[in-house]
Amino acid sequence: MADAEPRRVEINSLSIQQLSALQKQFEAEISFFQQSLNELKQFSSKFGACENAVSLINPQEKNKPALVPLSESVYIKAKIPDPDKYLVDIGTGYYAEMTIEQAKLYFRRKSAYVEQQVETIQHKLLPEKQKVRQIIVETLQKKIQEMSLSIQPQSSENATS
Repeated sequence: MADAEPRRVEINSLSIQQLSALQKQFEAEISFFQQSLNELKQFSSKFGACENAVSLINPQEKNKPALVPLSESVYIKAKIPDPDKYLVDIGTGYYAEMTIEQAKLYFRRKSAYVEQQVETIQHKLLPEKQKVRQIIVETLQKKIQEMSLSIQPQSSENATS
């Protein structure tokens, strides 16, 4: 059976090839987290824009004309029969009918959750990964330098023989 805890390996015991592979792995992870961070910031911005859009509608103005998006560049004219009721996309193709206040609260909660994830990645995960990558790079450079120093005396011995 596999252990639940990750196995610890002394970094100085790794070969140059292993350190190089580990460095590439950490660089890929850092890149992934940076991409995720950018995407999460975009989602947070979209949730804020949705909350703002809901706030701008006056629930007293029934049958007000509006443009309803069918796609990113196609809109249709429509009238809003009940401006206090919204169908909100809550994910994976599900929609929930909400009042203005429920919709605003929903978008506020979603935005806060995404911001919490951004904070976790930005202030915990990324710095930890970058710190470990730096340790790997320093260890790799040290090993390469040691190897080149051990090769140089052998080269000069062969040249004098």
